[in-house]
Amino acid sequence: MTITSYEIAQQTGLTHTEVGHIITRFEARRIAAGGQPLEQRQTKGRRNGRPMTVSVLTDADMRFLSACTHSRLWVRLYADHPEWRPETLSPADMKERRAKARAKTASREKAYRRVLAQSRADTRAARIAREKAEREAERARRRAEKEAERHSREWKRREAERRRIAMQNLELSNERRRREKREYERAREAAREESELEAEGLYTFSMAAQRIGLPAGVSLSTLLRERRIIWSSGGDTHLLPPYAGRGYDARATIWIGRRWVPTPVSVMVWTEAGLRFLKSLLCEGHHVQFKNIRGLEAQAVDAFRFLQHEVPRNFPIQASLKNIGTYNESNGELGLFTGKVGLAVYNKKGKLIKVVEFKDPALQWTSMFVTKDLRFNNINLAELPNGTYTVKPVSNELVSKPDKFSGWQPIAYSNTQTLVVSKHKVSVEPYEWNDKHMDYTFNANTRLSTKGK
Repeated sequence: MTITSYEIAQQTGLTHTEVGHIITRFEARRIAAGGQPLEQRQTKGRRNGRPMTVSVLTDADMRFLSACTHSRLWVRLYADHPEWRPETLSPADMKERRAKARAKTASREKAYRRVLAQSRADTRAARIAREKAEREAERARRRAEKEAERHSREWKRREAERRRIAMQNLELSNERRRREKREYERAREAAREESELEAEGLYTFSMAAQRIGLPAGVSLSTLLRERRIIWSSGGDTHLLPPYAGRGYDARATIWIGRRWVPTPVSVMVWTEAGLRFLKSLLCEGHHVQFKNIRGLEAQAVDAFRFLQHEVPRNFPIQASLKNIGTYNESNGELGLFTGKVGLAVYNKKGKLIKVVEFKDPALQWTSMFVTKDLRFNNINLAELPNGTYTVKPVSNELVSKPDKFSGWQPIAYSNTQTLVVSKHKVSVEPYEWNDKHMDYTFNANTRLSTKGK
């Protein structure tokens, strides 16, 4: 006759998990005594129908198990299965086991009743009162700690620091409000001044830039200074010849400081004729003053640089050319400028020795707002005799396709670099942007123009 662990659980009222723990301990003892593991079987639970693993025990297993445990399991089983009682278990032993199981159960029930009675005595009102008293005690403790802290030096120091920061933040907030108010008043005054000027047919630089349609972020005054149309000195701006005296500009008085420190200042403004001049010059590129000038310009003080200070004689040297632009009129599909860029090498007498061309011979500038950065990676000067040489960026415009060029000419306003070629190395002399030895003005002469200080 056999019985499964699941059936034992059903007969005793225990869970299958509890029965499993007891059988696991029994199985360990059985294996230690030289026995075999219990047989395992798959069955379905009666409640949910899910498969479960149960242990199968024989009558011998049950008798051996009863001799190893004193749990209530066997107290309940012995009444229905006297055959499972071990032979060594006398009626007196059985009675003793039953008495211990009952005493253990009674002790647990007594403890449960005691806890239940305590919980019932502890009513909701009593619990609330107790919690309230605990909170009041905690508040009193915190008040005492805070009061003691107030009399300490550390608290006084922190309180003074807190007040200082609060006053500082208040002052910053007030200053921000005052600044916003001043900016608002200035904007309102500027708008009133601009409307008054526009009614008279006069325009400031910002108004003129908007009227001719310059892109946002492009400074009109910077463009005109780079093209040598205006000059600024002492905070004032004037037109340069041959543009001065043609009715392009006028003088207007504006107030600097607005209502706080009003100071009248005379500034240059543009007329309606000036707007037409600017539009023709910058947006259409048809002004007569620039028809005969075609080439590239350096828009940085030190646009031309060698990237190494010294290299061996047979090693190539690298150079960079930055912020190169143009202000030519458009030449059809060729844009404002299409052609080659190179580096011209001159000797001490100003004679052109060689031109190192950039790798891309079809560079194109389609807009005056476009600049290019070029890098010369392999400049080989090994064939040059020992001596001092001057290097200047040059350009060669493609006049018409396929291969008609205007000839090499210096890039306007670009700086030069001096090289010293010796037996074993090529050295670059330090460059200073304020050096006045060289004339960097625009000219079509391929010979380098030099002037003394």
